[in-house]
Amino acid sequence: MGLLLAVDIGTTAIKYRVEEANNNRTLLSKSTRITTHLVGAYATQNPTKILEQLKKDIVEISRNYSNIDTIALSTAMHTLIPVEQEQLPQEMFLWSDNRSAKVIDDFKQDKEKSRLFYQKTGTPIHPMSPFAKLLYFRLSEEAWYQRVTEWLDIKSLISRELTGETVVDYSVASATGIFNSHQLEWDQEILSFLMLDEKKLAKVVHPKTRLVLKQEMIEKLGVSVECELLIGASDGCMVALGSFNQTKSPLTITLGTSGAVRLLSSVRTLSSEENTFCYYLDEEQWVIGGPTNNGGRVFEWLSELFYEDKETLFSKLSDLPQVPHLIFMPYLQGERAPLWDSSQTGTFYGLTLQHKQPEMIQAVIEGVIFNLFYIFNQLSFSEKENTLVLSGGVFNNQVITQMVADIFQKKCYVSSQTEPTQGLKDWCFLVEINEIDGEYYEPSKLKKEYYEEKYELFCKYLHTPVCCKP
Repeated sequence: MGLLLAVDIGTTAIKYRVEEANNNRTLLSKSTRITTHLVGAYATQNPTKILEQLKKDIVEISRNYSNIDTIALSTAMHTLIPVEQEQLPQEMFLWSDNRSAKVIDDFKQDKEKSRLFYQKTGTPIHPMSPFAKLLYFRLSEEAWYQRVTEWLDIKSLISRELTGETVVDYSVASATGIFNSHQLEWDQEILSFLMLDEKKLAKVVHPKTRLVLKQEMIEKLGVSVECELLIGASDGCMVALGSFNQTKSPLTITLGTSGAVRLLSSVRTLSSEENTFCYYLDEEQWVIGGPTNNGGRVFEWLSELFYEDKETLFSKLSDLPQVPHLIFMPYLQGERAPLWDSSQTGTFYGLTLQHKQPEMIQAVIEGVIFNLFYIFNQLSFSEKENTLVLSGGVFNNQVITQMVADIFQKKCYVSSQTEPTQGLKDWCFLVEINEIDGEYYEPSKLKKEYYEEKYELFCKYLHTPVCCKP
C-alpha cells in the first residue's frame, strides 16, 4: 500500500504529513510559511507563489517518499482569486480583507434579503466571505469585475494545476456565501444578484471526490504513477472531524492567529440571529460555530507592546494576578462572531493607575477567552458534551490552556492529532483510534466564582451601546 501526503493550506502556513496506513504512523511532519500582504483594509496573498511553493515542497518530500499514492487537501475558507484570461493570478483575497465593510453594512439594511441569503448558504453576511468581496467589486469596479474570466479559490486553483479539473468541494463552497447548502449547488438567485455567470466558478463536488493527477504532474512531483488527489474539505471542518475521531467529543476550539468555536452536528442548524455558520462536511455531518478575528494575533500585539517580539509574552504568564474589575474587549481587528461588526475596536474597562503590566496581560488573555466563551454560549450543546478539544498554536502554552478549562468549567484536551491533516488521514485510512497522545486539563473549582463574576462584567460591557466603537 502506498503513502498518504496530507496537505493543509492555512492562512499562515502550508502543513504536510506523510502517513503510512499499515502501521498507522506519521513518517514526516513539516510546514512552510505563507506571506500575507496587509495594507489598510487589504489582506492578500499571491496564489501563484503558494502553488509553486506547494509543488516545490512535494518534490522535496517525494525524494524520500516516492510511493505517495494519495495527496489529500484541506484549505482555508473564504479565499477568492480573480483570473483574467490566461494570466497567472497574482492576488488572492483573504477572509481578513475588509474593504467590503461599507458595502456589507448597506446590504444588511435589506433585512429580508440578508436573512434569505444566510438561510440559503449558512454563511453569515460579513466582509469575510467571497460573497461580500464579489458584491464590492460589482459595485465599485464593475468594468474590471465583468472582465474577470474566472473567480476561483485556492482549492480549485490547486485542483486544476494537479489534475486538469477545476473543482472545489462542498465544504469550502459552503463558506463562500454563494453556495446553496440545501441543494449542494451554486445558488442561482445569489449569482443573479451578483450578476455573476456560474461558468466563471469552479465545479462543486463532494469532499471525498478523488481525481487522477496529470501524467506530467506525476513525473514532475515524483509521486506514484497511480497518485490521486483527494479533494478534501475546509481546514475548520477537518479539525472538527479529526478532533471528534480522537475523542468522540463534537466540541472544538481553535486558537491560532484567529480562532473559532465549532460543533460537529448531524443536522444543518442555523441561528435565528444569523450569527453562527453552518458548513457542510459529509452526509449527516455539519460543522456549526462562530469564528473570531481576535485570537493569537492579540497576544502577539500585547507581546510587541511590552517586550521585544511576538513570542516573549508566552514565557511570562506564570503567577499572573487576579484583577476582578479590569475587563478587556479584544476587538483589535474588528470582529466576526459574536458581533459581526468590522468597525469594533479594542477597549479596557476599569483601567486605573494601580494597574501595571501583569494586570493588563491577565485582562487581555481573559478577554480573548471570554469572547470565545460568549460564542460558545450562543451554540446549542447538550450537558453530556463535557470535553472541549483544543487545537492551534496558542494551546502550546499551558497557562492559557488551563485558563480555558477554568473559564469554560470543562475538561479540555490538547493533542497534536487534532489538526486538519488528522481528519484527512481518518478519511483516507478509516483507522480506528485505539490510543491518544494528548493531555487533559481539568477545570479548577477554586477559580469558578472569580471567572463567573468577570464574565458577567464582560457581557455587560459587550451589550453597552457604545461598546468598542471608534
